[in-house]
Formats: sequence, C-alpha cells, structure tokens
Amino acid sequence: MSRVVLIGDSLGLPRANLLYEKTYPYLLQHELGRNEVVSRNVRLNDTTLQYKMMHEDVGLFKPDVVVMQLGIVDCAPRLFWRFEHKLVSYINKFIPVVGFISKFRYPLTRVFPKVYVSKNRFRTNLRKIFNYLRKHDIETIVINIADTSEVNKSKSYKYEDNIRDYNAILYDETPDKNLFIDIFSYGSDILLEDGIHLNEYGNKVVADKILEKLKLCLINC
Repeated sequence: MSRVVLIGDSLGLPRANLLYEKTYPYLLQHELGRNEVVSRNVRLNDTTLQYKMMHEDVGLFKPDVVVMQLGIVDCAPRLFWRFEHKLVSYINKFIPVVGFISKFRYPLTRVFPKVYVSKNRFRTNLRKIFNYLRKHDIETIVINIADTSEVNKSKSYKYEDNIRDYNAILYDETPDKNLFIDIFSYGSDILLEDGIHLNEYGNKVVADKILEKLKLCLINC
C-alpha cells in the first residue's frame, strides 16, 4: 500500500457550490482503492506558510508521494497585506470600507502592487520545500497555477502576468519535470465563476492528471 499526501490551498476543498465528492482528493481516493490519500489542503495557504508546516503536514505521515498544488495565494494581486487584511476586515464590520475601496481595485493594484509572497521569496520557499522532500526521499508531483477569468483580469492589474511569472518559477524549481502537471493551459474552463477555484470538470482533470503521474512515480516507491 502506498500513501499519498496532498498539500495545497482551497482548490482541493469543497465549497458551497462544489460537493466534497466532486473534489480531486475524493476522486483520487476513490480511484486508488487500498492506497491512502491524505489531504492537508488549507484555505489561504501559500508557500511561506506551507514550509513552516512541512513536518506536521508531511513528515509525520511518512508518505511515498506528495502532490503539491500551491501558488495562487502567493501571486494573486492584493489590495492589502495579510496583516492589513485582518485589520480592514475587522473595521468593515462597523464601516463598509472594503466595498468602497474595491471599486478602485485596478488602479490601486497598478500603483500599489501587492502580493502575499514575492517572486524571490516564492523561489526560496520552493527550494526549501523541495529540499525537505528530497531529504526524506519523497517523490513530488507538482501542479501549476490555473489561469484566471477575464473578469478577474479586468479587476486586478497584471493578474495573468503574475500567474505566468510564478508558474515559470514553479516549473524551473520542480525537481522532476516528468512529474509536473500543467493546468494553466486549460484556461478558465476548469474554474468556478469566481475565476479561482476548480469546478467539477477542473477537479476531474486534476485527479486524472495526478493518477497519470502516480503511475510513473509509484513504480519507484
């Protein structure tokens, strides 16, 4: 029996308009039978946070294979830094400032560009994560960042450029290019209306792609 650990953000989690049974972690477990799938997906997870949790999310489970799906939280254009977002969210309970500021999202993201994880930090984080996995002799399947919708591109400056740049870094740092999965090329067809999360079709695509790669790497496990 082999154990597969999934590390990632909310793209692997159910939502109000997406049943758990339609998510790629569920589909993987259903297809893999007696092999074990452990989902450690966390909402708003990025590579900085993930590296801090490698022992808890990966080390303690001693997996044969890790599937990593991260990046959109790192690279998405933001109006606020993480600490600012918490403060603004609190203020917004009393004064509706978020809606007002969001009306100027495009010019604000152009003049004051913000991301949670810079490109340099993203590369550094990936190297730390992959070094950890390499040190523990764990095969790693890497899923790149999906494209976003035209609506999101019109709301935030250089949204797609960010995704392309971070995907290039992700591919460059991936230890085994044969285990790299490209979902960016599917465009927005695999996404829900929010232009970020995977729809039912997208989850099926990701599950099928992971299964293809598992046939390659489990041979060596």
